Amino acid sequence: MSLPARRTKVEKYFRRKIDGTPRKHAIYFSLAAVTVAFLAFTEFGQGGESILVGLALLASAGIMAYIGYRREMTYREERRRPADEEVDRILADDLADLVQEAYRELHITSDDLVLQKDDPSPLAELDRSRPPAREPYIVLGAGNPCRLAVGRDGRLRLDRYQVAIFCPTRFKLGVYECELSLTDGTWQDPSWTGIFYRHVVAIRKSSAKIDEENNAIQKWDDEKDAFIAFEAERVRKFELHTSGGVGIELTIGVGIDGRTEEFLDLGIDRVIKAIQQVLRQQGGEARY
Repeated sequence: MSLPARRTKVEKYFRRKIDGTPRKHAIYFSLAAVTVAFLAFTEFGQGGESILVGLALLASAGIMAYIGYRREMTYREERRRPADEEVDRILADDLADLVQEAYRELHITSDDLVLQKDDPSPLAELDRSRPPAREPYIVLGAGNPCRLAVGRDGRLRLDRYQVAIFCPTRFKLGVYECELSLTDGTWQDPSWTGIFYRHVVAIRKSSAKIDEENNAIQKWDDEKDAFIAFEAERVRKFELHTSGGVGIELTIGVGIDGRTEEFLDLGIDRVIKAIQQVLRQQGGEARY
């Protein structure tokens, strides 16, 4: 997929304001085509050279009708929101690239991963067309700023993610972090580190009241024709802390009307449980 096509697809998924100009043009050209066609048949009734005029008018009516049809198709295509699976496939491709980047920076391969039995493939769960593979644990949080959209499946998706890739190996927990833009597939502020298991003191999910001044989650408002803050009451966070002061914190969900809605979840509870298990096996003391 070309970069312009990708940008258009992602923008259409998250930005719901539809330009009604093509539909107006379609109506205008259709009315003009009907009017000219009526004049054409009027000329046919007069005979003689008027028939030639009628033919010219009829040809003009056909051209107008075709233009109106094309403008209507443009409008309908603009209205068509990409399927959830299309956007998930784009995200899976980006995450696959980030996993390889994490391997390079942490100097490991998939064979070095210490995974739990029957761990599913997070990328295969995100994109069903992918074959299952040995993959690290992935946690997605809200980028800053980001736009939010609710898919047809009811799941919350963002156009910018904070990505944390956890690579448990025999001796260390490798962590790669960056911020991923779904619009163009670029990532910013990458960082990576190896944490000795004995230094991990907490890995958990937590909940906190949202900071209105620093609320980075936005949604598109059709009436205001602008992005506005997402009206959430609380945020759900994923946290990992070490005795050496290293902290990893991602906003993974929002509280709405007394319930918590998490963003696209690649198995956060599974991540916590699996890393907890590795920590116990390797002598760490992490707790929820």
